Amino acid sequence: MYGFVNSNLGWFHLGTALLAMVSGAFVLAAKKGTTKHTTIGYSYVVAKVLVCGSALGV
Repeated sequence: MYGFVNSNLGWFHLGTALLAMVSGAFVLAAKKGTTKHTTIGYSYVVAKVLVCGSALGV
């Protein structure tokens, strides 16, 4: 086994996946309709798009 993450793309994928998990958990737990909920919800969507896109390269 070479290691947990083998490339810069792998680190990017890991970082965006962690961001998506944290922001998704917040969105599920936070009060709906607030500005904070909406802003973090949009960051969740962006993080998920980046995770899916980087998964194609990994």
